[in-house]
Amino acid sequence: MDTINELPIKMYTRLHKRAHLLHHETRHICRNDLGLIGDLARFFHDQIDPCVFIFCCDHGIAADNISILPHDFAARSYKEFTHGLGIPFSLGKCFNVHTKAIDCSLGHPTKHISYCNAMTQTEYLKCLSIGWNTVRHSSCNLVGIGEVGAGGTSTATALASILLDLSPEYLLGRGSGISETQLRIKANLINLALARCQYTASISNLLIQIGGKELVSMVGAILGSYAYGKIVVLDGFITCVSALIAEKLFPGISSCLLCCTRTNEPGQQKIAEVLQLNPFMNLGHSCGMGFGCFFSIQACMASICLNKS
Repeated sequence: MDTINELPIKMYTRLHKRAHLLHHETRHICRNDLGLIGDLARFFHDQIDPCVFIFCCDHGIAADNISILPHDFAARSYKEFTHGLGIPFSLGKCFNVHTKAIDCSLGHPTKHISYCNAMTQTEYLKCLSIGWNTVRHSSCNLVGIGEVGAGGTSTATALASILLDLSPEYLLGRGSGISETQLRIKANLINLALARCQYTASISNLLIQIGGKELVSMVGAILGSYAYGKIVVLDGFITCVSALIAEKLFPGISSCLLCCTRTNEPGQQKIAEVLQLNPFMNLGHSCGMGFGCFFSIQACMASICLNKS
């Protein structure tokens, strides 16, 4: 894959510059008696300035009864978030972490991937830029990413199936907590999307066909975080798929990734293994919304304090 043809030239140039600088950087030496908590401190200097961004967009596939959530859940949640309400903003206030919701729908949900392309090339580039510019213009050095969107795990499963060369049934999870009947419908729709998809080793083309707008925006946020020297905290399965895609687009991205929380989605652990991440907290959550990021950020803060002691 020719990376420079997959990304806008300005993004590629900035990423390449950052990769060159990383060759001359050294990670901090941490206390080895603190286990995985202590090891987190190697990513940081003396201070952590965290934030969590929640990328919001619904999916057309959700209209086919594959989620317990309303098909416009992201649109409803975003309105709630703009008033500082909802799970991520409650946790942000509790832990004193700046939290912001990002509407990446561009006016309408991701299209139904079983029957047509998820988005146009123009929409793909706009979503990529939304994520990139969100972190670029933020002063924080620790970026938590989360998502909200009915049907999001279906899109993520389809993408992971292709990128990991695994059957979707091996990766398939219950997402928002769906029934056995809904799970069968979900599997059938994902297989329809995969049968329709023409994958020719172009990641950008793959995302246009079966991606999600919030997922592409998170890819942009991860790429931007790497380019501007920030560390990324992943939440669950969908954010891990975004990280896998970012790594495919620009190998080496995984050096800026942290994933401390494990979910019940089967695909997340597989991706964590591929990216050499080690999620050590099993919160059993399936709500998305950056939920795990807030607890991961606390673990990072504890690591800094303990390594100073």
